[in-house]
Formats: sequence, structure tokens, C-alpha cells
Amino acid sequence: MDTQVNTPGKGLLIAAGVLMLIFGTIELISTVILSNTSFSARIALERVIGMQLGTIVFAGFLSAFASIALGIVAFIYCGKPDKAKYLFLEGIGVLVFQIILIIAFSRHMGLNILSFLGPAVIVLFIIGAKINKNAHAE
Repeated sequence: MDTQVNTPGKGLLIAAGVLMLIFGTIELISTVILSNTSFSARIALERVIGMQLGTIVFAGFLSAFASIALGIVAFIYCGKPDKAKYLFLEGIGVLVFQIILIIAFSRHMGLNILSFLGPAVIVLFIIGAKINKNAHAE
């Protein structure tokens, strides 16, 4: 006899996972484009931003891969309450990483509403994991 598990946070995890996959893919593509800029454009960008372009590209790749990985994990474990603690901790880790990036780059690149879009989606992910933690078998 197979018991169904009530996972009320599943919808939030799936929605956050879709958004993280979309944003992570866009960030990955834009980082690849940025890394392939010509030498003269690279020098001009570094002067405007006041930061080495390699640092921005490296952080962009890390952030993109973290978002994509979290999005995939959301799909794999969204219906498994026994993995909710793992999802919660992973979400907290990526959220802290995103906040560190915002703080580190805000001095050079400024802040706007898009700066907080990624962390907001991760907060949805964390809420979904927290809700799933309290799920029970029916």
C-alpha cells in the first residue's frame, strides 16, 4: 500500500525552480557574452565599472551555476518532505552568496530592483522548503 505525502510547499518550490532556471540561464548567456568582449571593449568597461572584468565574469558564472543547480534540485526534491531540511539549507547558502555578491558589486555597479529579484526568488524557494518540512503522510 503506497501512502501519498502531502507536500504543500511543492508549488512554491516548482515556481521558484522555474524562475531560477530561467534567470540562471539568462545570467549564464550574458556572462558568456561578456567574457567574449574584445580587448578594447574590456578596457573601456573596466574603466567605467572600476573593477576587473575577470572578477565580474567569474562571479557571474558562479551565480548562474548556483541558480541553475538550485532550480534543478527544486524539481528533483519538491515532493519529498524528508529532503526539506537539505533544500532549506541549500537555499540559505545560495541566498547568502547572492547577498554577498550584491554587497560586493553595488559599489561599482549600483543597485536597482533587478538586484533583488534573484534573492526574492530564493526566499520563495526557502519558504517552500520550510512548508514541506512540516508535511505529513496521508
